[in-house]
Formats: sequence, structure tokens, C-alpha cells
Amino acid sequence: MKRIFELCVFVLSVLGTSAVTVEESKLPTGALVRLATPETWKGQVAFLAHGYMPEDYPLYAYFGLEDEPQKTLLDAGWAVASSSYRRNGPIVADAMDDMMDLVSWVEGKLGEPKTQILVGGSMGGAITARLLEAQPGEFDGAFIMSNAIYFKEDGNPLAPIQHQPGVPVVLLTNVDEVAVPRAYATVAGAQGGLEPLLLIVGREGHMAYNEVEYAQAVGALMTWLETGERPVLGEDVTAETEEPASTSVFTDGAASNEIIRIDPLYGNVVGGFTPSDMAQLGLVVGEQCAGPRTGESDPSCDLDSFGETSKGSSRRQSRRP
Repeated sequence: MKRIFELCVFVLSVLGTSAVTVEESKLPTGALVRLATPETWKGQVAFLAHGYMPEDYPLYAYFGLEDEPQKTLLDAGWAVASSSYRRNGPIVADAMDDMMDLVSWVEGKLGEPKTQILVGGSMGGAITARLLEAQPGEFDGAFIMSNAIYFKEDGNPLAPIQHQPGVPVVLLTNVDEVAVPRAYATVAGAQGGLEPLLLIVGREGHMAYNEVEYAQAVGALMTWLETGERPVLGEDVTAETEEPASTSVFTDGAASNEIIRIDPLYGNVVGGFTPSDMAQLGLVVGEQCAGPRTGESDPSCDLDSFGETSKGSSRRQSRRP
């Protein structure tokens, strides 16, 4: 029996009404694991296989409860679990073992789920595709957001992907990364098995999807699992959301607004600025601004430093010279 080192258990409130219990542990391999279980849990679990992490980054099993696709899953009564894997960098074979360790750990917490799926992003898509073939019958479906399905790690050769997932698979991709997932879906379908459902977002980027697009893709997989029938859905699921009214405060050429959340690993910031706010400041989509943490600055764009960073009370000013 594997020994589990328990780190902490705590409860968070999601959407003001539904409580989610979050548990975190460290496994003997060194992998960190995290499990979020809504109080409305219906016996279903989604296992998140994350993408590439730089080797010098700390191990990281964290996922935001209000980030997608986990928010859609939690709202539907699914538990969500993740592993940091035992190390960062290019990792597929060991990550597959770490994901199965995660499954065992979750079963020890919740019992055997009635339905369980894999959710893989970027390099995690390669881990997901291979796990479906290496562990037939273990998972009931998969949601893959990746153009890296055929990713290989150096020094640890794996057998070629057989394109035989054997379960419903939904592929979500941006339009400029469609070639690889389309090839995977086409070959799988040509072999007479279940053809994955390919969904395309008509904007360029890597996993650049909004909450509506995530919800469509996750909903398609849920429908497939519930009905046993492949959804009849057009490939293009692009959803341009309506811009909310601005809440920014403009003073002397600068604007301030709330910081909603900050990704603790990459430092990505979700704030209250709207596209119209950015346009008023002279900032355009795709423009990059270097902040004080980088030690460099872009003379065309000056972002003042953060103040307090607690959710709901932070402000950041954006200014064009």
C-alpha cells in the first residue's frame, strides 16, 4: 500500500452558495496532488493533466476553482483532481504513472467514481492520448486542448500513438493550431473506432479560449457521455462575448481597476479592464508591456507596479506616455 503524506484540507466557497472541499497531498514520488470536490458531487471525477512546466519552476498542482474548464466541471457536480507530476520539464512516461497514482489517491478519498475523464492541455494532451491507450477501460472519456498530442520526451522513447482512444474524446483547438488535432481525429476515425469530436475556435493562440467556448466543449463531452451518441455540432465554436460596461477610473491619462486574480505560478493577471479601456489608453491587442519585475521596460507602454495583491482590493494603473 502506498503511503500518502497529507498536507492540508480546507473548504472554499464557490459562486457564493456551493461549497467545494479542497484537499492537497504529497505522494512518495514527490508529486503534489490536489482534489476539489463540490458538495453537489455526483460521483464523477475529471483528472487534469497539465502542460509543460520549466524545469527550474516549483512543482505545481494548483488549479483555480473559477478558471476553466474546472469551473464548468465543478458547477456540474464533478470533482476535479490534478498532479504536479514528480518533476517539471519534458515528461510523458513518468507523468502517465503519476496520473495513475493520482487516480489511486482520489479513489482512496472518494471511492471508485462512476465516471472519470482525463482533461489534458498542451503537453498534457500527449499524456492524455497515451493514457487512454495504455489504460483501456480506466477512463470514460477525455477533453484534449492541444496541438502537442504527438509530443515526445528525449531519452524516454514511447510506442507510437495508435489513434485508438476507445472512448469519447473532444478536441478543442485554436484555428492556427488545428493541423495536429485534425490529423489525430481523422486517423482515429479512419480506423473504424470512435472518431474524436474536433471543435475549433477562430482566433489564433495557444489554448486561447473564453469561458463560453470552454463550456461548449465540456458540455459536448458531457452530452456524449450521458447519451452515448456523438454530438452533432459544427466545428466552429467561436463565441465573441459581449463587452461589459467599464468600471475603470481614468485620471490624468492613467486608469485603475480591480485585480480579480493573479496566477501564483506565471503571474498572469485577470483584471477589470475592458478592451475599450485599453483602446482609450492606446494599448492594442498583442502589444507587450514589461513590468518592473523584469528589470526592463518598453518605452511605448508603461505599467505601474502593483500595490496590494489581495483579491478585490488591488489596483493597477495603466498609462501611456
